[in-house]
Amino acid sequence: DGIRDLVRSRGLGDVYKRQLQRWAGLLIRDQQWSALETLFQQKGSDSSQQLPILADLCLQLGMEESTKARQAARNGLLFLLEKYPNHPHLNVSLGRLEHYQQSYQAAERRYRKALHSTAEPAAEDSLRVIAMNNLAWIVAHENKNTEEALQWANRGLNIQPENSDLLDTRGEIYLLAERYEKAKEDFEKAMTMYPPNSSKRIGTGFRLAKTLVQLGKNIEAVKLFVQVQKWNLQQPVLSSEQLIELNKYI
Repeated sequence: DGIRDLVRSRGLGDVYKRQLQRWAGLLIRDQQWSALETLFQQKGSDSSQQLPILADLCLQLGMEESTKARQAARNGLLFLLEKYPNHPHLNVSLGRLEHYQQSYQAAERRYRKALHSTAEPAAEDSLRVIAMNNLAWIVAHENKNTEEALQWANRGLNIQPENSDLLDTRGEIYLLAERYEKAKEDFEKAMTMYPPNSSKRIGTGFRLAKTLVQLGKNIEAVKLFVQVQKWNLQQPVLSSEQLIELNKYI
């Protein structure tokens, strides 16, 4: 009965959003995947105004360890995209799920569709920046096109110049393009912006140390590698391949 009442409700005030999040959270907790898919479908059919919060809920669900949870999230987004194929928020959320699951070509298509969409309402700046950052990473690492990747990163930084994730991504692009001084500048700035206990700071520190090696600043690089190793022991983030590379310098 509670779910049916929620499905019949209208309006997108804060109370409504909390109610929807609460019910979805209960269904996730109880692993009621089919009921959750029904909720996504019914609420998405009610009004396009509800799509951003549904997209966010699907994204949250898609990060769960359960295969059934991830499938329910994917099914929910695909159902909504059948009705609203150009909706930027839906496309970015599905792109992020594909990205998380390392389906990079599928993620790239979704990011590009969101960024080229003329659908109303237009994607807000924060959503566009996420899409630009993630697309830049894919284009650089998977497509090996650092020139285009740099264009996407710069477009994002024109919107949010102090976005640490974008600075880190652009630093990676510069590193791949062997523009080491530029990479160093971006990594150093990103590191000052991440909180001391941030997992992202560990990855950026590792990349900065690699950049210092390329610049011949070996003493600085070793000191930073040692610090990154300590951070990673407290909060493991680095891959086995990265740890092997790190240990070569310590």
